[in-house]
Amino acid sequence: MYTGKDNVWTGKDILREGVWCLRDINTPEYQRLKEISQSETGKETRQVYGLYVVYFYSAVVFLFLIKRSIYYLLDASSGLGIKRKYFGERYYFKLLALTRWIGYRKIPLLFCNAFQLPSSLGSILLIMVTCVYMLCHAFIPNTWYRQCMGFGLPPLAVRGALESTALFPIIIILSGKTNIISQVTNISYDKLNAFHRWTSIMCFLFAWIHAIPYYYQSYREGGLELVAFNQKTDKYFQNGIPPIIFLTLITVFSHSFFRTLFYEIWLKLHWIFALGMYISLFIHICSTVNTWKYLVATVVFWLTQLFWQTIRKGMWKFNQIPFKPSKCQMRKFLPTQDNDVFEIIVENNNNFTWSPGQHCFIKLLKLKALERHPFSIVSCYDSAGSKDIKLIVKACGSAGFTRVLYNKIPETGYADFDIFIDGPYGGCPRPVEAFESIFLIATGTGISAILPFLTQACQTIKENKGALKFVRLYWVIRNLENVEWILPELSYVVNSYTYLLAAHIIEINIFAKEGIIDVERNILKTLKSEIVTSSSEAESKGNSSSSISFCSDFVNIHYFKPSGSELIKKAKEELCSKNIFLVSGSDSMKKQVSNSVADLQSQVFKSSEISEIYLHTESFGL
Repeated sequence: MYTGKDNVWTGKDILREGVWCLRDINTPEYQRLKEISQSETGKETRQVYGLYVVYFYSAVVFLFLIKRSIYYLLDASSGLGIKRKYFGERYYFKLLALTRWIGYRKIPLLFCNAFQLPSSLGSILLIMVTCVYMLCHAFIPNTWYRQCMGFGLPPLAVRGALESTALFPIIIILSGKTNIISQVTNISYDKLNAFHRWTSIMCFLFAWIHAIPYYYQSYREGGLELVAFNQKTDKYFQNGIPPIIFLTLITVFSHSFFRTLFYEIWLKLHWIFALGMYISLFIHICSTVNTWKYLVATVVFWLTQLFWQTIRKGMWKFNQIPFKPSKCQMRKFLPTQDNDVFEIIVENNNNFTWSPGQHCFIKLLKLKALERHPFSIVSCYDSAGSKDIKLIVKACGSAGFTRVLYNKIPETGYADFDIFIDGPYGGCPRPVEAFESIFLIATGTGISAILPFLTQACQTIKENKGALKFVRLYWVIRNLENVEWILPELSYVVNSYTYLLAAHIIEINIFAKEGIIDVERNILKTLKSEIVTSSSEAESKGNSSSSISFCSDFVNIHYFKPSGSELIKKAKEELCSKNIFLVSGSDSMKKQVSNSVADLQSQVFKSSEISEIYLHTESFGL
C-alpha cells in the first residue's frame, strides 16, 4: 500500500536495474531508466502493429479482387462463345486446380462446429495463416514486459491492444448482407460469415493478450495488494473491464451451440453487447495510443453498409414505394412421413428482380414482425412473363418461425399474408453460360436453390448463347411425392424444351428412396410423357428396391439413394473443357461432392482437353 505524506509504497516490491520498481518511482535514476525503456519501444513503433493488421487484410482482399478480375475476363469471352486464349491461361488453370484440390476438401463437421471453423479446408488454411501472422507480430518481438511497470506500458499489452482494436472495422466490413468485401470480391456474405466469426475470435484473443500483462506485472511487483490498489485507483484498470466483458460475452454466446438453441435471443443480445462494447471501449482508449481512429472507421463502415443495404436491398429501395408490403399466398404440400413443406407465392409488385441461386429474406407483419428469415427463390425471373416469387419452405422444429407459419396455413387451399421482402442476396459468383457443362446436384428442399439454374441453362442453350453444351440435374429425395414441390417448374422445362431433353442435351434424374408406382405415373402424366418400366417385378410389388429405375422419355426416376461420390464418378465420364458443379442440400451430400470434385481436379493435369472444374455450394435452399 501507499502510506505517509510522500505516498511511499510499503508493501511487496522487486529490485530491477538497481532500483525498486515501486518505492523508487520518483528518484532520478528511476526516471533515467524509464527514458531508456521508452526509447527502445516508443510510440513511433507502437502504431505499426495496428497497421500491420490492416495491411494484411487489405492484401488478402486485393488478391481476391485480382482473382475476380481474371474470372471476369475469362468468363466474358466464354460467355460470348469466343474461344480466346490469354497469355499464361493454361498455367493459371493448373494453379487453380492445385488450390482447389486442397481448398475444396471438407473437414468433419464435429470438429468444425466445436472450433467454429468453416468446413472448407481452403478457408481453414486462410484463417490459420491469418492467426499465425498476427500471433507472430504480437509475440516474436523479444520485449514482452518492461523491467518495471512504472517504466511504461507492457509492450506485449500494447501490441495486443493495437491488433485487437485494428480488427474492429474489419469485423464490420465482414458482417452484414451488403458488406464492402462482398461488393469488391463478389463473395457472398454467407461465405464470409466464418471469417467474420474468426476475426471476432482473434479480436477477443488479442484483447486478453492486452489485459493479462497488466495484471501479471502488477502481481509480480506488488502482489495481490498492488493488483487491488490499481483496480481501485487506476481509471484504465477500471474502464477496461466493461469492454472485455462485453467482448467475451459476444464471443462465447456466438458459438453455434448457443446460437442454435437461442437464435432469436442471441440475435438481439448480439447487437446489445456489441453496442455496449463499442461505447465502453471508446471511453477506455479515446485518449491513448491514437487507436480511436479504428473506432471511427468502424462507425463509418457500418453506417455506409447500412445505408447501401437500405436503398439497394431493403424497404427503402429506390425503385419501389417505401414500406410497401407484398401480397403472398401460402399452401401446404401433402405431408410426408419425414417432413412438412409448404410453398410461398409472392406477388411481385415492387419491381423485384433476381438471378438464379439467389435468396431473399421475408418478414411477416402479423407474425413475428421483428424476425427475418432467408429462403431460396425457386422461380426464374422473366421480364416478359411471370414475375411471381416462389419459395419452398420446410417447417423445422416445434416452435420456430417456419413451424409457426406452417401451423397458420389451412390443410387445403391458400392463406393470404402481407410480407416485406429484403434482397436478393447470394447466388453463383460466376455466369453459368461461361461453362460448357453444368452438373446440378440437390437433396430435399435444396432443389429450390438449384432449379433456377436448370431453367436458365435451357434458355441459354435454346438461344445458342455462350459455350454451354449440356446440363445434368440430379435430385435426391426421400419420397417420390416430394416431386410435387417443383412439378409446375418441371412441367415447364419438359414442355418448353422437349427437343433438348429428347437429344439428351438436358437430363433430369430424380432419385427417390421410397415411392409408389401410381405416384410415379401421375407425375409422368403431368409431365406429358409415357412411362417405360425397366422391371416388371417392380410393377407387381408397387414399391421400389434399391437398384430399380423407371424412365420416361424425358425424366429418369431411380429408386435408390446415390452417394455424392457416385454422382461425381458418373459426371467424370462427361467432362468438357470448362465444367461447373452446383450443389445444394444436406451437409453430407455437400461434403461428399466437395471431396469428390477436389479429387476430380487431377483431370486438369491429366487431360489437356479439361481446363477447369469449378464448384459452387448453396446453403439457403434448406
